[in-house]
Amino acid sequence: MFRSNASSFAKQLENCYQKKIEEAATRVFKTARFVHKSLIDKTPVWEGVTVRNYIMTIGTPYAGVLPEIGGVPTGRTNQMPLGTEPRRAENAAAALESGSVLTKVNAFSKIYITNNSDSVSGLEHGELPGDGYTPRSPNGMFGITLEEALSRLNSKAL
Repeated sequence: MFRSNASSFAKQLENCYQKKIEEAATRVFKTARFVHKSLIDKTPVWEGVTVRNYIMTIGTPYAGVLPEIGGVPTGRTNQMPLGTEPRRAENAAAALESGSVLTKVNAFSKIYITNNSDSVSGLEHGELPGDGYTPRSPNGMFGITLEEALSRLNSKAL
């Protein structure tokens, strides 16, 4: 007599599908977090507005511009290495906080990281700060971050 194990097979298939969806979601979220933090880390800070405006959203890109958090004087940021600027920490932390939206989505959601600040384009193209100062990210932030993310994805590091 033939007995079907179709229901058992279907249950195992569903469990396998769910596991793959969870693995994909983890990889997508890790990649989004990496890209978000990398852009912030590679962006020079003067007042902090550009770093502050790397906003992560789900479903719809952010359309506004947030003011920088300026609790301390800017200092001579063009003479400082990236990462040491006085206003970096508080503006970076505020921008990274927008990444908390990732806990509320599934693997198939559209994730946006936008930056609508006036200076992001000039920084990306190595045109700022101008006026005889040396750009501190002459190769930009976006292309380098994309290359790093793709490399990490291909090597399964993300």
